[in-house]
Amino acid sequence: DTKIASAAAEAIEDLDLNSEVWLLNVDASYVKDGNFYFHEHDYGVTSSSWALTGAVRAISGRGKIPQITPVSVYRAFETDEDKIAKANAFWYDGMVFTRAVFRKSSNGVWSIFDKSGKALGTMSYSDGAYMLKAK
Repeated sequence: DTKIASAAAEAIEDLDLNSEVWLLNVDASYVKDGNFYFHEHDYGVTSSSWALTGAVRAISGRGKIPQITPVSVYRAFETDEDKIAKANAFWYDGMVFTRAVFRKSSNGVWSIFDKSGKALGTMSYSDGAYMLKAK
């Protein structure tokens, strides 16, 4: 939890954020040997917006950071196209977050790129929500 919250805090450190931040390609938990998955609804800071936002605020010392939403390849993500087009998004590669840009590629499918134009993944609309897929 500390590793990913620190990486997120570093990625958004110099940004003047006034709208929600999405952290793409994160898992709900990075604990490998946990025995709590059956009874708990949250497994780590990346399992919910409130936990992730609180962790990044605490680590960064910036209490005015807007909501930070984790977006996983394992869970549907409810949003609309207007929000995708304007998203403050960052892609997690397992070590660091890099700025991510969405480009609509077809009906209901958004391609995700880093600043250099490298393809990172896609978000596809299905059954009322989007699913993230890494390349």
